[in-house]
Amino acid sequence: MRIIKKYGNRRLYDTSRSGYVNLEDVIAMIRGGESIQVVEAKSGEDLTRHVLLQALMESSEAAGLFPPGLLHRIIRYSGDDPMQKMVMKQLTMGMEMLDAQVGRMESQFPWMGRAAASGAAGEPAGVAGEPVPEAAEAEEPKEKASSEPPPTEEKGEEVDELRARLAALEARLKG
Repeated sequence: MRIIKKYGNRRLYDTSRSGYVNLEDVIAMIRGGESIQVVEAKSGEDLTRHVLLQALMESSEAAGLFPPGLLHRIIRYSGDDPMQKMVMKQLTMGMEMLDAQVGRMESQFPWMGRAAASGAAGEPAGVAGEPVPEAAEAEEPKEKASSEPPPTEEKGEEVDELRARLAALEARLKG
């Protein structure tokens, strides 16, 4: 993981490269598969989320990810009122679930990671500044044990039918 120090003058210093970087450089590092952690130079406080959000908002393609209505709600509900805290907790949990799901997809479909240049093939890309789970599959047994009933013959038939439909679609695309 690449460590970047942020100084009081708002400059970012890449400790591995021994040089200053800007937000475009940070975006390029992440797109190239690097994981970064940004720390405040004096206190050591983790500023990764702040810097990544700033980089995300300055990236023209990524800024469109958040609809204005959602941004209004996030700002509206970011207060100390108990109801506001509850809504923010729900939003956070939803975003964490989305992150975990994308990580599972990247581990199941290695080409996704390569296409997005988000890391080594087959490895889920982690959020910089936060630990990457040992394996995305480590979370699955809990989910399967609690939410999925044991496989039935009916499910097997559905899977076979879906595989046949997928094969037919692939044949049409090739032909």
